[in-house]
Amino acid sequence: MKQDIVYVQGSIISETGFHFAKEFTAFALPPDADRTVYTINGDYILNRERTTESYYQYCASGDIIAYGMKDGVIACLPRPIVIHNYFKKGLKEVQEMMGLIKGTKYDITYHRMLYIECMGCLELFLSDMMISLILGNKDNYDRFCSIYNPNLKNACEVFEKIREVNCHNIQGIIHDIFNKVLQTKLPELSELCKMIITRHDLVHRKGFTKKLYYDPVVISDSVLNHLIDLETEWIDSLYKNLQNMIEDVYPEG
Repeated sequence: MKQDIVYVQGSIISETGFHFAKEFTAFALPPDADRTVYTINGDYILNRERTTESYYQYCASGDIIAYGMKDGVIACLPRPIVIHNYFKKGLKEVQEMMGLIKGTKYDITYHRMLYIECMGCLELFLSDMMISLILGNKDNYDRFCSIYNPNLKNACEVFEKIREVNCHNIQGIIHDIFNKVLQTKLPELSELCKMIITRHDLVHRKGFTKKLYYDPVVISDSVLNHLIDLETEWIDSLYKNLQNMIEDVYPEG
């Protein structure tokens, strides 16, 4: 068992700021010594100067209190299995919507919107998975900071830096983060990158390509189904590549 628990003999109270941890547990019994990183005696007051280390679990013998939705916030990191299930749920909803819009006068517009929604599911998966595995592991956290910004002061700033990443730039920044920070190879990209170009046509040019004669992009049921199948296969393959790391970072699941 790795040491990954900070035990607070008192309450954890978040007065200001935004604070991340792998998990927060109130009214907890003292953990085993071989799991305890260190113990804090008395209430642990969180603010903009004092925060949590996101790659640890925080267990308090007392309560856990957060004062607000926008300030004084505490948050557990998203678990990879939850991220993966939410991705699959999003694509399932797209398939259900396809059945509802068939034959309506807005069929063309809805198909374009659903294509963009599919790409959003992919981008959210990548963003949340980076947050989960970088903030949830000290080695990944330190590598990310050393490569992208050594001046990042805490997990909240690292979170914001990851959220700034353009997640459809898969051949660029996404490839670099997974390769250099998470030390994981991305699945084959060429077919997915073609779909991302279509996404750009839909988002930035209302469904027209960059060609001089404004060639329109046609999104049909078959195009959407192909995108869903491609994304599902690609994400499942990536999740499999990440499995050893996921089990190391989140051994409890």
